[in-house]
Amino acid sequence: MRRVEPACDMAMKMLDEMNSLSIDDKSRLMMRWNVIATFINLNPSIMEAIKLFNGWQMEREAAA
Repeated sequence: MRRVEPACDMAMKMLDEMNSLSIDDKSRLMMRWNVIATFINLNPSIMEAIKLFNGWQMEREAAA
């Protein structure tokens, strides 16, 4: 089974810096393509997890 690998030190530092933000600001920040791209470049297994989740979601909707 595939899984998301643990975040590297740089990704953890980025996440720690976000702790002071409100939930709305965190959400807006994580919706920006360049922020997500940075996390994916630091940890490519995130993209694999997104693909797996999308496939699972489509199968679930087809079964409904």
